[in-house]
Amino acid sequence: MKVYLPLNETGILELKQCVEVETENLKIYKFSPEEYFYLESKKYFDFLNSECSCIIDLFEDEDIPNDKLNSALEITNILINQSTDEKFIELAKKFIKIFELAIKCNTYINIYCYGDPVI
Repeated sequence: MKVYLPLNETGILELKQCVEVETENLKIYKFSPEEYFYLESKKYFDFLNSECSCIIDLFEDEDIPNDKLNSALEITNILINQSTDEKFIELAKKFIKIFELAIKCNTYINIYCYGDPVI
């Protein structure tokens, strides 16, 4: 799974042009298939899907728009605070950082879940 975060308008254009490498305008966060399946097993994506009106799932390419990022941040913080699972907390905190940066940049994120091994 890869999470793309455009940092500015140029990054948005790069994402739309399917740039596959990180640039000064586009950050790419990589999660291993094991990390994706772990978060899926904990129903994390179900909560995001519900709160953000999206479909994050295997074989999906999904945006969380800027106007839904605060909801994503809020539900992730709630889940972290209710969990004692250190692995879940660690992975969810990565999403916290991603959401916070996207909010700061006034952009959005794109989640690409095709089950590909991370290289």
